[in-house]
Amino acid sequence: MPRLKSADKLEALRRQQTEIAAKLKEAEAADREQKKDRQRRRQELAGRVILDLLQNRPDSEAAQHVRVALDSVLKRAADRALFPELATASPDEQPAPMPAPAPAEPPAAPQP
Repeated sequence: MPRLKSADKLEALRRQQTEIAAKLKEAEAADREQKKDRQRRRQELAGRVILDLLQNRPDSEAAQHVRVALDSVLKRAADRALFPELATASPDEQPAPMPAPAPAEPPAAPQP
């Protein structure tokens, strides 16, 4: 096999570098897409659980908490319309807001 000149070696290495950079870019894009797909799937599954709770156990305490959370987050009329449980409930029927969590106690000071 003939020896390559240093200029030829450099050119070959640069070509390899370009090819590897392109493959790396493709792999990174595929990884980002896979992470997005996993996040979408998680959100879909969590949404199914929430909708099941609202539809099948509407009187449960958990459903009441979900309605309070949705009511506080959904501001647009179009978004609220997607949840008839919120759109039809009058203010008298709204569950009481969830109490704020108790503040954490500060750590005890070390005793000498």
